[in-house]
Amino acid sequence: MINILSTSNRIANMKQVIDQMKEDSCECQDSVFSTSIRAYAKARMMCEAISLFKNLDQFNCVNWTESFNTILKIMVKESKLESAHHFFLENFGKWEVKSRTHSLTWLIDVLSVKKRSDLALQVFQEMNSQYCYLTRDTYRVLMKGLCEDGRINEAIHLLYSMF
Repeated sequence: MINILSTSNRIANMKQVIDQMKEDSCECQDSVFSTSIRAYAKARMMCEAISLFKNLDQFNCVNWTESFNTILKIMVKESKLESAHHFFLENFGKWEVKSRTHSLTWLIDVLSVKKRSDLALQVFQEMNSQYCYLTRDTYRVLMKGLCEDGRINEAIHLLYSMF
């Protein structure tokens, strides 16, 4: 129903269904919220999308990973890199967000491509402080971004820290 309403650009009706789902405490898949978030963003209602994400604890949904990643991707697509970084740091440690390594590596890669290795390095450090598993790919992506930004010494330091 959410998908049908969102593709029909019936945002007000979609919001009514979401409110009813919350009231009825329906068991909800994260994909329902991810679809809603994309619909809000398409309608230029990003504040509503973020508000929905921040209120997911009021729904019967235990995994918010897809919604988390959807918001990050929208912010990056709209070149709101500082906002994406802040959103990441604010929500990354929540237990409802799973698959942290994948989300982190993706964000580091995007920030690096956008020549923001400073933010990518901060995200990497946050991952380390949250005791997330650092993959070889995560290191590779960040080292490449640092090198492309001319931060060769930091890339070399990162390489040595792998061992």
